[in-house]
Amino acid sequence: MNLGKPVTPGQKLAMPADLMNVLRRMAQDYLAGDATGAGGGVAGGHPEQALVRNDSGDTVPRFGVLGLDDILYAPDEDPTKFQAGWAFKGVTPVDPDHVGKFAIMLDAVPDGVIGRGLLVGNVAVQVNINDEDDEWADVLDGDATQLDSGSSGAAHILYKQSGTGTKWAVVRIGSPVPSAMFPVTVEKTGGSAGDDSSQCSFVYTAKDLSGNELGTGLSPAKPRPALGAMVAQTGSSGYGEGFHDADGDFVLWDAGEAPDVTNCESE
Repeated sequence: MNLGKPVTPGQKLAMPADLMNVLRRMAQDYLAGDATGAGGGVAGGHPEQALVRNDSGDTVPRFGVLGLDDILYAPDEDPTKFQAGWAFKGVTPVDPDHVGKFAIMLDAVPDGVIGRGLLVGNVAVQVNINDEDDEWADVLDGDATQLDSGSSGAAHILYKQSGTGTKWAVVRIGSPVPSAMFPVTVEKTGGSAGDDSSQCSFVYTAKDLSGNELGTGLSPAKPRPALGAMVAQTGSSGYGEGFHDADGDFVLWDAGEAPDVTNCESE
């Protein structure tokens, strides 16, 4: 079947030219036998892809990154459009709003235009490598051109160029977040030490060893004594350890606290 030539902006159509081109690519995939029958908003019949409108305000390059902000046609507003072809609104990623909630764009997409975004699978992308030992990556706050490496993230780095800074890499989006305990840095930001009638309530900001923030206002999950004073590490900062739970949320397990024995009376 001849699908005709790609349409151009300005040509009289019942829908935007950019959307017509996306639908043409979807039809080509279907006729080539690549469709899965999933239907809906699956881009080109591929369930690992989705249609994403670039609402970032700038052209996003091929293999750029858009945070998934909202659905384009909400089912309660227009159920017919939602069922016929759901698509996402894509914006410049913001941390933490779009951590684990992003798409790698498979084409260069001008502002306001709909393109194909990869949600799950292997893809080339630029990554800001903070440490050459980093094996994971996620969104970089305020940057639609690259991901940011660390000790955790929604993208598993399968390959990367050597060195640090912006590097090309191959990542697998949708890999499970590692659940093993790993070292972190902690800085005490509030709370009290406790005393003979109250429990310690220190809270911390935790970062991975590359300096990426994992959480703020965190209390260690490791049980503290019900009563009695505790001391934080010297200078209110130091090292601890934590892990990611089943939902991918960071849990600070230990902040290096110790019982305060400086005021213990000698017998």
